[in-house]
Amino acid sequence: LTTADDIVVLDSFGHSNSQTNIVDLSTGGVGQTSITVSGGMAYSTDQSLTGPSVSMKTTGGASDEITNGTNSPSSTAFKNLPSETNYTVETWFYPLSSENYGSNSDSLMDFGQILQFEYDGSQNLYVYNAFSGGGSGANANLGTFTKDQWNHVAYVKQGTTAYIYKNGVSTATGTAYSSNFTDNFFRYGSHRSSGTRNFAGYLDLLRVSKRAIYPSGTSFTPADEWNYNITTVNATGSFEGATITAGASTSKMGAVITYQDNAGTNALNTDIILKLSADNG
Repeated sequence: LTTADDIVVLDSFGHSNSQTNIVDLSTGGVGQTSITVSGGMAYSTDQSLTGPSVSMKTTGGASDEITNGTNSPSSTAFKNLPSETNYTVETWFYPLSSENYGSNSDSLMDFGQILQFEYDGSQNLYVYNAFSGGGSGANANLGTFTKDQWNHVAYVKQGTTAYIYKNGVSTATGTAYSSNFTDNFFRYGSHRSSGTRNFAGYLDLLRVSKRAIYPSGTSFTPADEWNYNITTVNATGSFEGATITAGASTSKMGAVITYQDNAGTNALNTDIILKLSADNG
């Protein structure tokens, strides 16, 4: 499911092998992001998360890339992420045992040339410029990720604090990077300046949102289906207000209620029902 806070949401549901029509699923809020697909990037049936039968495949070639069009969805949507009170970047990725990601320090993705998810020479995945302060202390080492299986990574800015999660477990935390990024582009599966440092493997479920989706460093189970396996929520309950004695005979009644949707549906007169009685019946 997408919300008005989502800036870009990419997944593979409903696509077939070799298709390249990768589109942003988020249409509310700042608007739909224009997506550019280059090189050998395409949907593939070679691997998939639970639910869809495909994922996004990158060969690691020099021109393999998924990115946003110029000034899309706005001229500052990605560049100004550090100015947001809260935001989240998350994705699933499937590294291959046949690849040495440390030989070229390959790049999984980056945002604005600053927030960089890249491997080091020992194939540890770093989030560069994750924290304020500059220097090596600004970088988060998430260690190695198991190859030939799906892994999840998330960067969450919540207020002034950044939490970085590896497969649902908070692995690094610190004061969030707060200066706006250098440009307004995200690069998925590619390096910002070197075609020899692109990621080779499978990608899925990229989401960038102006929400702290995983707050406070609390462990969670990463969802591997977003847009097509809608969680069924069955909640029941009622609240009865205090009896109020009318000052005179009552022929009309009305009420104003406020409510906040958490999950599922919240249609008035279907999911939410208000009953009024003029005679305490």
